[in-house]
Amino acid sequence: MSVNKNVIIAPIFDQSFDGVWSDFTRIELLCDRENGLSVSNIDKKRILLGHEVDWKYQKNNFAFAAYDGIEMVGFATGYQENITDMYLHNLYVVPKYKGLGIGKSLLKQSERNATMNADKMTVVSLSEALGFYEKHGYSIRDKRNCEKKLSENITGVVPVFESIDWLRDIETNLDIDTIELEQYKNLPMFAYVSLGRKIDGVAVKTKIGDTKIWISPNKRNVKDFYEKRLSSALAKVR
Repeated sequence: MSVNKNVIIAPIFDQSFDGVWSDFTRIELLCDRENGLSVSNIDKKRILLGHEVDWKYQKNNFAFAAYDGIEMVGFATGYQENITDMYLHNLYVVPKYKGLGIGKSLLKQSERNATMNADKMTVVSLSEALGFYEKHGYSIRDKRNCEKKLSENITGVVPVFESIDWLRDIETNLDIDTIELEQYKNLPMFAYVSLGRKIDGVAVKTKIGDTKIWISPNKRNVKDFYEKRLSSALAKVR
């Protein structure tokens, strides 16, 4: 089933923005209650703090959210677990929005982002949710864990959630000063990825709303192609 046309899947570049962690917590609590778990105020504070701590101290964090208008109705978050694995930490959809393809879309966006950095996505899931991941190509390791090999054949525009490790190589390929790039951390940023995880372009929206775009020198004969697609992605940022 396709995603409800009113629901938009969007990257969250700065999870510390007002209301994001409380939205994550609200949705997670709704799902816990649906699963018959008793949730106290202490649990609520623990979950809220957990989202903040995970974002601050884990490497290569990523986050996507599903919005129905201005209301967040689902989200997925994760981070790089080690040199080869990305870890999907959370994937929740508000109970009344289940069955609309939102969870599938959040998972696919997470995998697409993870492909830039790792060879495998690892998930720790409730046992009752393992069937969902198995349906989408994951191998079950045990009662709580599953994993999926990620393809290197990703192409197109992908969000960048921070100045992650592979961006160090862009200084040569795209003439970007990595010190300059670091100032854009947590601002809207996209990369154009070609086969073999090669980066042909990067675009960022600065704090004052300007757009900065870098295109690989060996792609300058089709520079307009890359600029158009990167600019289009930035224009859709919430």
